[in-house]
Amino acid sequence: MIEKIIGYILLFFGVMAIILSGLNAFNILTRKSNPIEFINKEIVSTITPGEPSKNPISLNQMLNIDNDTIALITNIGIHLLILGFIMKAGFHLASLGTMLVRPIVVDLNSKLPTKKGLNGKR
Repeated sequence: MIEKIIGYILLFFGVMAIILSGLNAFNILTRKSNPIEFINKEIVSTITPGEPSKNPISLNQMLNIDNDTIALITNIGIHLLILGFIMKAGFHLASLGTMLVRPIVVDLNSKLPTKKGLNGKR
């Protein structure tokens, strides 16, 4: 009985992790909320090529994209990657809970295969 209770708890927390991370990803992609700021726009502006030259060109000048957009795209990518790991952990919790909830049925009255059934001859 205790394994069923633990199974239902694991199933609940696994499904909740999947649902909440899915809703968070949906809110991030529809811009209802902002992603966690892993990289700020000042870091993006300092990326320059390795070779010293007279006119160093930064990454945003090469791509013709401003610092805010590069930082936003990078932050969204990292945020969604972390949410993917959380969803996978929720899936594993829910599947473990499902295994604990299911009854284990062992049929002890089944007949063992005879020699005739194994070889086809007697």
